[in-house]
Amino acid sequence: MATWKLCFWIALCVCFVGSFARAQEAGSAPASPEAAASAPADKASAPADKGSSPKQPASFWEEFLSNPLWLMMAMLLVFYVGVLLPTQRSNRRQQRELAELISSLKKNDRVVTSFGVHGVVVSTQPDVGTVTLRLDETSNAKMTVNRDTIRVVKKD
Repeated sequence: MATWKLCFWIALCVCFVGSFARAQEAGSAPASPEAAASAPADKASAPADKGSSPKQPASFWEEFLSNPLWLMMAMLLVFYVGVLLPTQRSNRRQQRELAELISSLKKNDRVVTSFGVHGVVVSTQPDVGTVTLRLDETSNAKMTVNRDTIRVVKKD
């Protein structure tokens, strides 16, 4: 849950900084001389401020943060690092643990296959990649399956 909170706060900060840069840009003078020339006549005939200076070029960070594409890319990066990457790591860990359990199968281990068959390991053939399971105690029914089909090794 802490990961979601961290992602939320980072995205909120990025949005705030981006909107702050856009708000400062919107409050400045017109960007082009054509825009200033197309202003209404009463404003054009008004005396210019003596203290006004030409618009300064935007700094790198203002330009960078004013583009909404960067904001979306930053949010996707935060989502990937905060949500998808830890999920991938946990899936890899679970697959590794299952591979270790399957490789260490021995007689009398209780297992469940991917198609839902519960059984007890009678014998293993590591060179062939198969396992023989006893399905029923009374009739002594047996079944040979591939090691890859075993999904759960039950702990007694």
